[in-house]
Amino acid sequence: MTDRGWTISPPSAAVPGTYCLSCASALRMLDWFVRCVDCGAVVENEVEAERYGWRFFPDELGQLQPHCGICTAERR
Repeated sequence: MTDRGWTISPPSAAVPGTYCLSCASALRMLDWFVRCVDCGAVVENEVEAERYGWRFFPDELGQLQPHCGICTAERR
């Protein structure tokens, strides 16, 4: 949790407690959005991301980074 961060879900939530960001994401506790690292475009949900050709490519450190459909097409 110290490397990636954490989120706190209030006692009134469906899944209360403190969770690492990976677990919180898996439990769908976080608002989902992705910003393209090349142009800054934002997509609000996974369905739209897939529909519009968003892809994730590793950076020089091996971390996956999001790229919108337009920037993905330009990479080819």
